[in-house]
Amino acid sequence: SVSARDAILREIISNSLAHRDYSSDYVAKMVIEKDRIFAESSNRTHGFGNLNLTTFEPFPKNPAISKVFREIGLADELGSGMRNT
Repeated sequence: SVSARDAILREIISNSLAHRDYSSDYVAKMVIEKDRIFAESSNRTHGFGNLNLTTFEPFPKNPAISKVFREIGLADELGSGMRNT
């Protein structure tokens, strides 16, 4: 059984790798503090304005990495994170 803490850390790390902008020199970071954990990563937005979750279409930044992560169980289906928001 995977603890909630381990599941959250796995999600932060896999999202940081899958959504990172690899054309940027900015180093992605996972910051662990006493009362919180968060990620910092260079990322460009795709489009502007409000998102409509009923018509939202995923735009993978790194489709090859995302595919591998889905195949090995480190990521769910494309766009599922936005739909679960």
